[in-house]
This record gives sequence, C-alpha cells and structure tokens, in this order.
Amino acid sequence: MVASVEQSLGPIEVLVCNAARMTMKPFLEQDPHEWWDQVNINLTGHMDVVAAVLPGMRRLGRGRIVIFSSLWGPIGWENASGYASSKSALISLGRSLARELAPERIYVTIVAPGIIDTPQLQVDADDAGVSLEEMHRIYARSIPAGRIGTPDDVARAVVFLSTETARAFAGQTIHPNGGEIRGSM
Repeated sequence: MVASVEQSLGPIEVLVCNAARMTMKPFLEQDPHEWWDQVNINLTGHMDVVAAVLPGMRRLGRGRIVIFSSLWGPIGWENASGYASSKSALISLGRSLARELAPERIYVTIVAPGIIDTPQLQVDADDAGVSLEEMHRIYARSIPAGRIGTPDDVARAVVFLSTETARAFAGQTIHPNGGEIRGSM
C-alpha cells in the first residue's frame, strides 16, 4: 500500500498512526487471545506502518510521525489492561523513535488524548452500566474545562505537530484533554 501511495502521490511526509482496539473486562476474565489482539493492533500495527513509511522519509530527508496513545497509556485503567498497556508502550516507542530519527529531520511525537466524544464512550458507558448521556456527565465533571474533548480538538494538535513549527516537540507526548492532568506525565 505504501508503495502505491508513493507512486501516485509522491513521498509520504506525514504519517499519523491511529489504530485502536479495546475490550473492557477485568484482567483475569480476559481471554489471552483477546489481550494480545489489542497489543497486536494497538502496538504492532503502529510499528508495522512506521517501518513501511520510514524508508521513504529517509530518502526524502525529512518527515513527521504522529503516534496516537491515550490518557489511559500513562495512567492505566481498570478493566482495560491490554489497551492501557499497549498505549503505554506506544509512548515509549514514540520517544525511542524520536531519539533515533530526529538527527535525520524525522520528528516523532505522541498524542495521548483524554476523554474524546467518539463511539468509544459507548463502550465505557456499557462497562460502567450507565447511559451514554450519563457517561458524558461523569467524565465532564472530572475535566477542568468542564467538557469532553472533540475530535476537532485532537485534529488541531495533529495538524500543529505535522508542521515544521513543531520540530522542537520531538519525543514529546501532547495531551489534548481539557486540563485533565492525571495523564500528563
């Protein structure tokens, strides 16, 4: 697929890695296959796409890679051990790649959004045994900005990180989260 894109559009200058799979179950109730499926999609999937795009960025002599983690990566979350573990590993992967690639003008950053208004909130609501509307209220109460983030909030951070202006952010984890500081490590 990467070769086809490069052939049609030219070298890939910006890569945004944003894949996720999550199941909500207590650790001992989660089938090991289910746990590893989350790790394979959330971590190995990112690793594979970076490996596919990186040779072209190296030939170009520059690039931007934005890796999506999650608020739950640095803080963990009950009933989401596979997801949280894989998202934590993405922070380490991004920081390691940033150290390796920045000398080549390929800048890697990590975006770890807080609570964002996506279909994932229904999974959270189901796990908590509440309605989606109640889940929105519960989360909004713990966010200093008083509201759940929007996909646009996150997209704006990604657009910024994809520019030359953001080169000083290599290896940094950006937390679009309305002031929720638990995940800002």
